[in-house]
Amino acid sequence: MAILIKARVVAKRREEKFASDREDLIRLLSYVEDPRGLASTEQLKSSEKRWLHDVEELLDFDDAIAAALFPAAVLERAQQAFHLMCA
Repeated sequence: MAILIKARVVAKRREEKFASDREDLIRLLSYVEDPRGLASTEQLKSSEKRWLHDVEELLDFDDAIAAALFPAAVLERAQQAFHLMCA
């Protein structure tokens, strides 16, 4: 799953690529149409959920940079998908 791979990349905090990695992860999360269904059908392993938890603070959906890059509805959808997948 691309979201999990990108979460691992974001967690590495590659200095020269962090901003674009973070943007990619937010965008991927915003594409999830049914996060509950994805989380239940994929049956994320506890280690995979940890990968997501590891980047929660780094995503900072409410910061000014994210708000400048994405419409509010996109950020809201991405944040909702993120939290449902972590549950």
